[in-house]
Parts: sequence; C-alpha cells; structure tokens
Amino acid sequence: MRLSVVSAAGQAPKAAFVEGARTTLTTPGSTQSPSMFRDLLQGSPIEADQIIGDLLARGAKAGIPTPLLTAYANMSVYQDRLA
Repeated sequence: MRLSVVSAAGQAPKAAFVEGARTTLTTPGSTQSPSMFRDLLQGSPIEADQIIGDLLARGAKAGIPTPLLTAYANMSVYQDRLA
C-alpha cells in the first residue's frame, strides 16, 4: 500500500532499496529503527503530519485507499499532548 502511494507520486523506489530497508529494520537484534519509533520511545515530538498525514493526503489524491486513519489519529493525540 505505502509503496503504491509513493509510486503514484512519481517516486517509485528500487526493489533493492525496499528490501534493504525492510531487512535492516526487521532483522532480529538489529540496532536500526525508524526515527519516529525512537522519538515515541523517548517521549519526543514526532512528525505525524509530515509522514503519515502526507501519505494519507497523497493516497487520497491518487485514489489509493490508505487505511492509516487510526494510526494517524493516535499519533496526532500523542503529538498534541506534548504541546
């Protein structure tokens, strides 16, 4: 789903990049993690609007269903509590 939105926006990533990122982020014991996850763990501000909100908007514009509303809502609530 996320790749289809990115591709529709004209920025299709190469398969090798996608696989490398997936491997890096999901290999047991990996020290790498998404920056938003690290921010959540540290109680720091996150980029809900810039990352998830943008993905939702681009998906809607391209007519691609993006069932991330619950995730976005939760992230927005978290972000607002920090303000």
